[in-house]
Amino acid sequence: MKAKIHIQLFRAKIKMHLNQYVERMKIFMADEKLAGAGMKELRDLKENPASTWNMEREALNKTIKKEVASLVNRIHIVAYREGL
Repeated sequence: MKAKIHIQLFRAKIKMHLNQYVERMKIFMADEKLAGAGMKELRDLKENPASTWNMEREALNKTIKKEVASLVNRIHIVAYREGL
């Protein structure tokens, strides 16, 4: 039963992180457009590994991996305590 609660909490955290990422990217793209960047420049930024776009995406990936590892550890502890 506790495992379900952990999974629900995990889903809520991931949803929050994804929503924050989307909002940051909207602001980033609006800022770039106001600075005069066209679609070609935005595509170039997306492909550039050192761009803010990719740094934000990598940070999101690391956060998700950390949350997954935390979930696995918590579920393992619950299963161990319940003798599963």
